[in-house]
Amino acid sequence: MFEKEAQEILELFNGMQGKKASILLHNNPDPDCLSSATTVNKILEAYGIQTKGASNGIPTYEMTRHLADLIPHNLRNRAEYIRPLKFDSDFFVLVDFSNWSQFKGLTPDVFENKPVIIIDHHPDSKDPIVGKNIHRFVNRAQSNSVNLLTVLEKTGFEFTENEDDQKCLLLAQKGIITDLGNRQPDEETAKILKFIDEKLTDEKLIKTSKKLDDLKPPRLWTQHLAKPYSIAGRYGNFAILGLGAIEDRGIVPFTAEKLMRILDLEAAIVFALAYETNSEDKLINLDI
Repeated sequence: MFEKEAQEILELFNGMQGKKASILLHNNPDPDCLSSATTVNKILEAYGIQTKGASNGIPTYEMTRHLADLIPHNLRNRAEYIRPLKFDSDFFVLVDFSNWSQFKGLTPDVFENKPVIIIDHHPDSKDPIVGKNIHRFVNRAQSNSVNLLTVLEKTGFEFTENEDDQKCLLLAQKGIITDLGNRQPDEETAKILKFIDEKLTDEKLIKTSKKLDDLKPPRLWTQHLAKPYSIAGRYGNFAILGLGAIEDRGIVPFTAEKLMRILDLEAAIVFALAYETNSEDKLINLDI
């Protein structure tokens, strides 16, 4: 459970009242990342903290592009992460964090000793998380959205029929379901999904939810079991995998980690074709 960590996170946020925060989404944010950022935004608002967000790259597939239209406007900034960070913020929150390669150009040293709060569900990440200013909270939940809704509940927040509240619920639902894939929800996740079903009452958003479920499965998210990847060979807990053509090579480590977890692998060789297009969507570069 995430009870102890949730309380520690809220104590940190309580000490930040009246300050400014940047919520950083990883490259090409997936549904769980969009949901996590939206929920964190609500938590920070509850403490009177002014927020803004930034992410690199567009969402990877059609469902996520629709979901990106539901997140708060202050989180929709598209910006290259640069050194030094040019954010007028007092502290930073990174959500759905697996490793630093997910956040293009970011390393622990670029935050200039300002507090960095990482909220994640990848406890086996081998990427070093260092720095006295870095606070990492991790729980092996089936989705990071489960962790963040647990934290939000601790604030005493209650979801209403307000449009923003309803959008937050829909995002959380899709974030959890996408991460679940073919797995059955555990007790904690099932409880959260039931709560969302009870609180999501906006008829328009319920219809939107059903339409999103009918969209073509994403190419990079193996949970949908629509063969968006291929297994060239498997030898016990080792496999050779192919991802097909992708626009952002930076997503390969993140996707490979998800594949290894879902396929129960200890090691893998992953191949992908990375391509670039110009403003007219014409192919200008293709390489492995």
